[in-house]
Amino acid sequence: MINKIGKVTVYVKDQELAKDFWINKVGFVLKFEQAMGPNMSWIEVGPSEDEFTTLVLYSKSAMEQQSPFYSFQHN
Repeated sequence: MINKIGKVTVYVKDQELAKDFWINKVGFVLKFEQAMGPNMSWIEVGPSEDEFTTLVLYSKSAMEQQSPFYSFQHN
């Protein structure tokens, strides 16, 4: 039985705008951030420091580059 969800990926056009929204508008905290190359980071936010579940704010354009089939099917 599943009783916890660890990470939920949210594909965003602009990671910095999304991070600002979740932290400054919704009140989440930054759980983790690490550069993953030019113009992209791994960003996780969550409701609190103690909460297990996080949202991964992932670059939509990076995902489309990694999976051309996804991009083709969902335009």
